[in-house]
Amino acid sequence: PVANFSASATSITQGGSVTFSDQSTNGPTSWSWSFPGGSPASSSAQNPTVSYSAAGSYAVTLTATNADGSDSETKNGYITVTAPTPPVADFTASATSITTGGSVSFTDQSTNSPTNWSWSFPGGSPANSSAQNPTVSYATAGTYAVTLTATNAGGNDSESKSSYITVTDPVTTYCASTGGGGYEYIAGVQVGSFSNSSGEASYSDFTNQTIS
Repeated sequence: PVANFSASATSITQGGSVTFSDQSTNGPTSWSWSFPGGSPASSSAQNPTVSYSAAGSYAVTLTATNADGSDSETKNGYITVTAPTPPVADFTASATSITTGGSVSFTDQSTNSPTNWSWSFPGGSPANSSAQNPTVSYATAGTYAVTLTATNAGGNDSESKSSYITVTDPVTTYCASTGGGGYEYIAGVQVGSFSNSSGEASYSDFTNQTIS
């Protein structure tokens, strides 16, 4: 045979794969491939697929064989593997102002295809997360920062937003008093076994009572 081959791509990013196609002439019946830096590092398939996990420039060798002999073809620096561009971290929140006990859903907006996420939520529950889009609850009033670190094979980047989440206690609305005469009363109150249906005449003193 006269050994020869081609590749589906000769420039890929780290973690990518290449399919090699035998182009040998004169009817080879067996093939022996060598892929330094690749996985697998060798193959006897006619048209193997190989992945590359580290950046660099790699040679490929094919030895094609038939009953009349064998021939080898080596292409030095044939496959170029580059590290991906590091992410640029960013995120948004479903709300930035909530009341105590409320929750916020955070959405990853990072670019350049991160594969891992590390969140920090001071004052939140959970305080940390590795989910891409976590949901966090806040039990105590205050103003809280959020930090996201996004990572891929090319590196990482962090984005911190200080005072991003504002948590306030809910506003309590009280009944307005009404009535006349020597005192005022709250009309239409009923809590458990205590009842003040309406009117000054049916006013009851609920001071120091236990409501159950």
